[in-house]
Amino acid sequence: MKHLPAHRLLAIGLILALFVAPIAMAQEEENSPRPMTTDDALDMTSESPQAKSPDGDWVIYTKRNLNWDENEYETEVWIARTDGSETFRYLGDDGGSDFRFSPDGKHLTFKRSSGEGRRRTSQLFSMRTSGGEATPLTEHATSIGQYRWSSDSSRIFFAAQDERDKDEQKAIDDGDDAIWVDEGPNGQNRSQWSNLWVFVLDPEEDEDQYRQLTDEEFLVSGFDPSPDSRWIALTARYTNRRNDGDKTEIFLLNVESGEKTRLTENRAPEGGVLWGPDSRSFVYSAGDDEEWLNRNSKLWLMEAQLGEHRLLTENFAGNVGGAAWSPDGEHIFFNGTEGPNSNIFRVNVATGAVEAVTALDGSTRASHWSADRSR
Repeated sequence: MKHLPAHRLLAIGLILALFVAPIAMAQEEENSPRPMTTDDALDMTSESPQAKSPDGDWVIYTKRNLNWDENEYETEVWIARTDGSETFRYLGDDGGSDFRFSPDGKHLTFKRSSGEGRRRTSQLFSMRTSGGEATPLTEHATSIGQYRWSSDSSRIFFAAQDERDKDEQKAIDDGDDAIWVDEGPNGQNRSQWSNLWVFVLDPEEDEDQYRQLTDEEFLVSGFDPSPDSRWIALTARYTNRRNDGDKTEIFLLNVESGEKTRLTENRAPEGGVLWGPDSRSFVYSAGDDEEWLNRNSKLWLMEAQLGEHRLLTENFAGNVGGAAWSPDGEHIFFNGTEGPNSNIFRVNVATGAVEAVTALDGSTRASHWSADRSR
């Protein structure tokens, strides 16, 4: 048996070292901490909660990933038990948005595109929570905007833009998609007027399935039906210019008669109207009750029939949002920001006393609640 000379063995060893060392170094670098890159951020899966079942047992959420080959984001709709014991994909590739459980927990509604080309609109779809296929609910002439279930799960109230006249629609279909812009402070001004409608899931023999509730040249920015479905509190403005938020006011609508009462008249934009359990008062958010001030948002209570309001969160200096009534109507939960920290608080409706529900360093928010507000 012949042996290689020592100098040849040394040469072979050096060659192997030249190949092996970079591989080992690359593996070590791959496993070592390094600064995060833009590609790393783009490659992360983004998960967002969308809706929680009334009993608090299930949550609908979306997963968004970047498809590098197609250079586009792909979103999937999933459902999970809130105890973490089960999760699975809930909808197919058609997906959806703006998910809401019916108050009785039997149905899940969401918006999905319908139609073709420039006449494509966003309509409401529904599926039973016990399983089955999603079926279309509405065939409205224009896209469905915000929508809310009635507390008895029999009706859906929604906002929608007004239908354009035939000449204007034909011009848009032919490619007229210019946006007219004012010079000066008011910005673009081609917004379409919007109004409120109600959709009845199982109408009686002499009952219309669709009914228009308002017929005004205004923009509805938000609304909420009362628990007894007799009233709708809404925020709207009679101007369609983008920067005219200070002209937003609160109105009270009688659902049966269509009579509308204006409850505020100021230069302070209001929003986030939300009825209390007794259908007599509602909470809303605004920075001030007289003018548009660049300051933290506050919670206000409006006695609907009296048209009287008062500041609820006077004792909280931070910014507030995401209000939710307790079932007994004694407290309102909200997300509050104080300096760098965000936590969950509740305010006593009678006294205005504020107490912390969570007290964490960092940011925690409640995006959805169970019906009993226990989770």
